[in-house]
Amino acid sequence: MISKIKKPVSILLVFMMIVSLFAIVPISASAATYDSGYVLCQDLQVGDVITGNVEGVMGFAQCTVTLKGGTYGKSYGDYLDEVCSEDREIGESGCDLMFNDGHIEINDLTSGERFCPVVDNQIVDAIIVLAKDENRITIAGCVPIATYTVTWKNWNGATLETDSEVESGATPTYNGNTPVRAEDEDNVYEFAGWSPALSEVSENVTYTATYNAIPKPKTIFAGHSITLDGNIGINFYISPYAAGMRPGDTGELEVNFEWAAEDPLGDVASQSTKIAVTPDNYKKFNDTIKVTCFVCAAEMTSNVKATANLNGATASEEYSVREYCGNILDENSDFSKNYKATYGAIKYGYLVDLVKKMLSYGAKAQTVFGINTGDLADKELSYVMQDLSSADFDNAINAANGGGADDIAAKAAEFGASFKSPSLVFLSENTLRLYFAKENDSFSTDGLTKWNDYFYAQSESIPAAQLDDLQEFTVSGTTLRYSALDYARALATSGNSNNEALAKALYWYNQAANEFFTNFVDLGLLKDNYTAKDGDIISGRLSGDKVITIAAGATVTLKNADITAFPGTSRHAGITLLGDTTLLLEGTNAVKGSGNYSTGIYVPQGSTITIDGTGSLTASSGSFGCAIGGDLNMNAGNIVINGGTITANGGNWCAAIGSFLEKSCGDITINGGTVTASTGTYGAAIGCGYKGSCGNILIKNTVTQVTARRGEESPSAIGKGRESVSCGTITIEDGANVSRY
Repeated sequence: MISKIKKPVSILLVFMMIVSLFAIVPISASAATYDSGYVLCQDLQVGDVITGNVEGVMGFAQCTVTLKGGTYGKSYGDYLDEVCSEDREIGESGCDLMFNDGHIEINDLTSGERFCPVVDNQIVDAIIVLAKDENRITIAGCVPIATYTVTWKNWNGATLETDSEVESGATPTYNGNTPVRAEDEDNVYEFAGWSPALSEVSENVTYTATYNAIPKPKTIFAGHSITLDGNIGINFYISPYAAGMRPGDTGELEVNFEWAAEDPLGDVASQSTKIAVTPDNYKKFNDTIKVTCFVCAAEMTSNVKATANLNGATASEEYSVREYCGNILDENSDFSKNYKATYGAIKYGYLVDLVKKMLSYGAKAQTVFGINTGDLADKELSYVMQDLSSADFDNAINAANGGGADDIAAKAAEFGASFKSPSLVFLSENTLRLYFAKENDSFSTDGLTKWNDYFYAQSESIPAAQLDDLQEFTVSGTTLRYSALDYARALATSGNSNNEALAKALYWYNQAANEFFTNFVDLGLLKDNYTAKDGDIISGRLSGDKVITIAAGATVTLKNADITAFPGTSRHAGITLLGDTTLLLEGTNAVKGSGNYSTGIYVPQGSTITIDGTGSLTASSGSFGCAIGGDLNMNAGNIVINGGTITANGGNWCAAIGSFLEKSCGDITINGGTVTASTGTYGAAIGCGYKGSCGNILIKNTVTQVTARRGEESPSAIGKGRESVSCGTITIEDGANVSRY
């Protein structure tokens, strides 16, 4: 007969909590672990662990087994089927602690029954002492957590750290300083991790430090690149480390440039330089110091020879602009692969376009100036330059500045001079000059440079992306504005075919630089929500549920942008304006709201959107929503369309272009472009949603085509929707090409 302990509830709960704490325990240094020989009961202390490897325990008088047991005589597997959920108190005759194949068995000498301690339905091979006084010892079955030794060694076998009691199942942690490996003749070393890879401990294990070998440069020239932003240059990277210097060392770097071939257009020797080398110049072993030699447009195929002397180490390298351009144009080169991985394929495409047009510009300059004409910079390119008209130059200048150059001849006459000619110096810097001849004493030559019988003012170092920008010149106290493209436009109609080709190549180089050196945003690379800034060009396909907004006052270009692929996990507009916005369209674009009650482009109340450009835009809503205008429970601002091909697909109860259901929008003005608007049930195509309102609607006769398709049961295609509250004045000018259905 099994007798059971009867305890007050509060005492029993406390006891059971103790059991749960000690059921699975680590073997720690503070408790004794008995795993061989015989054990005397009187020697046991609280926390001691007895494993199934001991030969026996002597001296038990009376004890309580606090976990589950089965009936003697059955297999150990059967013990798991018949378990006792209550504590067992051994009778007055006491018990024997015995071992069977490493498992612990308790023999109740009063009842003659035998049983095994169990933890989580598993027979255990150890017990732990939970409590002990003069007359009673309380024990429980337990699963000791084994500990192992983890040894950390360096690459050469030297021991870095030893952790002797790492619990089984734990992931080891190295606590020392980051391992280091001394440099050798060929390499410096960077710690790369441990071998084998860290994992949960189940046995004694040794981890060995591993390193990445970084080859030492064999020359102090560590690499090359080119500058592309206007003043075309070759960058040489000098390694202080290869010269025997280390962080903290100081010295002087001297670099001399010369042409590796004859008949240069410019003198690169004047760019030779000396640089004080300080710890600020380089902070790591593989840091370098950059020096740049600028070259003329006509010298992109010419090799510049750089000779560097640093800390007694001297070396020379030859490199050309075209050689590095070839590395960029090879889409399988390491440079191109890394660039695309970092900036995306679209940005890489802009870079390739810029390099091709720069090399074309260089080839045309070679022809004009007679430099290395047997090896033109663009000889291996498939690029063919498009022709241009004066209007193309005018459009580029107006787009960049909002207006053309001053009438310099008229202004010159006012301050006593005659304007003779502009010129663009195609040397190592883009330099624009204006030449004047003195006609009377009222002309002040202060600040001007004399050249033969003329005086000139100049603007130096004009980046490629600013060749269409108006430069300011101060001549005789008067400010004059003129751009490099103004000069190129004149050169393009000079009658000299070579000069005309050079001017047109300069135009395309400038336009490619404008695209490349802009605030380009690749939607496919966005990791989070994005607010577009003034000047941004947004392109690519958005992935994931990211919210796109446009900052107040910004002019933003959509260029082949796709903002439609929302997973539908949240509701928001495809694009939300944060204030007045000008949206320029290039290429093919699409915007759609996320969720059923969502708008394609939300124009908040008090704001105005102005849409223009030569591209197209398809704006769509969810099942309920505007294509362009208000959003759920939100009034809309003003909508102005000046150009582009606009397709607006609205949802039920809302206008395609205008107000959301039961809400209002401001004025709608269509001055130009091709607009096709259609919507769902109850809404007007352009104007009001169901029970909504809008301001004045004006469609000018300068539009190409406006097509409006009303929703089912809407009284009008342009104006009111079903049960609309109000609509302002609707004006469709005579001659406007408008179709309503």
